[in-house]
Amino acid sequence: MPEPAALIVRPNFDKATGYAHYYIGEFLDYALDAGTLDVIDLEAEGATKQNVLEAIDRHDPRFCYMNGHGGPDTFTVQNKEVLMQTCSGDEVLIERVVLMFSCLTGQRLGPDMVQKGVKSYIGWTVSFSWIAQDEPEVDRYASGFFEAVNVMARMLVNGGSASMAMDASMEVWNRWIDYWAASDDDYASLVVQHMVHDRDNQILLGEGGATVAPPAISLMAVPYEAPLQAGIALLMLGLLG
Repeated sequence: MPEPAALIVRPNFDKATGYAHYYIGEFLDYALDAGTLDVIDLEAEGATKQNVLEAIDRHDPRFCYMNGHGGPDTFTVQNKEVLMQTCSGDEVLIERVVLMFSCLTGQRLGPDMVQKGVKSYIGWTVSFSWIAQDEPEVDRYASGFFEAVNVMARMLVNGGSASMAMDASMEVWNRWIDYWAASDDDYASLVVQHMVHDRDNQILLGEGGATVAPPAISLMAVPYEAPLQAGIALLMLGLLG
């Protein structure tokens, strides 16, 4: 039985992983404050295959929140170093709840993980993409995408189940989609398009009732805030390997 610990993996070597590194850092602060799990943070140059495998072996975490570029059969960490592939290496996640914030792993790698004994896998069957305009700290377009992902991790460390985490995420996606659908912003329709794409291809495999922590604070989705006005330079970013 895995221990009450959370392993966070957040590489940082390009624009896409830089965004995820920043926003997952917000969850890291939240998890440390919640205190329901011991937290191991492997970030930037520390997010290597060797370090990840050593952390899993040493800490035996119940929950793994892992960011990196990916594909249908592959998940990578810092500098696109391959961590695991379908039928090779994913057995280290057996008995754990895994939030794999990456592209396309829901096609084959995620199902393979669950078939081998991973309790729950949450990920995407498509290339997760978002609209970006500036630095993540002030990016009014990107923030909603990452809130919809982070809320799942928050729900889990608060004692919610994998199914509750998915439900909380859907609520956040829908609130942001409604917000942008009603907006007269020049890029609102583009944001909605990518949010619907990510929402509709987010999947949960395995045990919906799996948990990683005892119930702590209120198991409610975090309310969103309307974004502040900022500059215009847009990028479309993603986590495709």
